[in-house]
This record gives sequence, structure tokens and C-alpha cells, in this order.
Amino acid sequence: MDISDLSSTEQNSLRRALAYWVLHWDWECPTLFGLEKAEFQALLDAWPQCLALQEKIAALAIVGALREMLHGASAVNRNSVTSLVGLSYTEACALLDRLLPRIDQCLDNENAV
Repeated sequence: MDISDLSSTEQNSLRRALAYWVLHWDWECPTLFGLEKAEFQALLDAWPQCLALQEKIAALAIVGALREMLHGASAVNRNSVTSLVGLSYTEACALLDRLLPRIDQCLDNENAV
């Protein structure tokens, strides 16, 4: 998944959202994200190369991490978003909205193969 057009702050915020969930992993996370903790950790370990090498897993993890942090049952307090990912709540929501079409494209491309 290409994120080269995102600012370095936005790119870093995606990594920070993944890292947040690795640290706050619980029994519900595999269901929420469709991925295991080890897959989240592997993405962090290979960041940013994982975006090209593991495009589908990276797309699922990124959208899941940001969506759950902002809107899910385990959402953090809006005022905490900035300290966790480096973007305001509004900026993080706008970033998620911009990423959703790319993630859909990643998943559609895989299904076409």
C-alpha cells in the first residue's frame, strides 16, 4: 500500500497506531482486526517496507488499528489521540477517510488474483 504521498507525521501516526495495539492487545483484538498480535508486531518490525511486502496484512492492520482507536468499542478518549499518534482526533479521522479507498483497492486487487 503506497503511502508516499502522506506527510511524515501522517506516516508515523500509522506506525504509532499499530504500536498502540501491540501494547494494548487483548483477547478481542484478533476478532477486531482479523490478525494476530504477531502479525502486528511483524509489521512494526518491518516498517515501512511491510507496506509493499505484506500489502494486504498492512492494509488490514492500519485500517483496523486506526478505526478501532477512533471509533470502536475500545476507542480512546478524543483528547488522548494526539499524544498517542501525533495527530488530532479530527486529523486522524480525515486520514482514515483518505486511506479507506486505498485499503479497498488492496483487498480488491488480491481478490482479482
